[in-house]
Amino acid sequence: IYNHFASKEDLVCSLSCRCLNNLIDVFKRAYSYEGTTRERYSAIGIGYSLYHQLRPMDSKSIQRAKNAAMREKVSAEKLAEMESLEQSITDITRDIVQQAIDCGDLDKKYQEHINTIVFGCWSMHYGGLMLGQSDIPLQKLGFSPVVKMLWDNTNAYLDGYQWLPLSTETDTDKLIETISSALFDDEIKMLKIA
Repeated sequence: IYNHFASKEDLVCSLSCRCLNNLIDVFKRAYSYEGTTRERYSAIGIGYSLYHQLRPMDSKSIQRAKNAAMREKVSAEKLAEMESLEQSITDITRDIVQQAIDCGDLDKKYQEHINTIVFGCWSMHYGGLMLGQSDIPLQKLGFSPVVKMLWDNTNAYLDGYQWLPLSTETDTDKLIETISSALFDDEIKMLKIA
């Protein structure tokens, strides 16, 4: 292993980069979805959730690489690669929010808050999915199913910004099915087998 990696931290970082590349593919599928900006942004959350459900070890690899102590020991080259991939992911999400503002799906008053909108959804999904993978008995505590709760919270969050079309004007249960079958049919089939 050390013939290919300068340190164990570089190995962990390389694993994280592989996972981030996989996530970028998921995000690009969502980005190219033929729907409204809100549907495309929602598709990112759906894909992100499916990815974490299907590849829990990948999620843990990404989480390990985000540790400050780990990042301090990673080679500059590997760190730059990982940061570039992280930038690609956030650029995809920011671009959809910008498109929503440009076409009027989101009010122009949010132009200076694009990062806030992106960070809010990211932190909600990341935190919710990490809790879902934890040993906390979420089902016994009444927090189940996590993915459905994330979907409902995401819709409430985006409604708070008045991102059109509002969830009250859409059949959100049908929408999640439509997006899932259009973009993530293979992932849905794999989940049913697992």
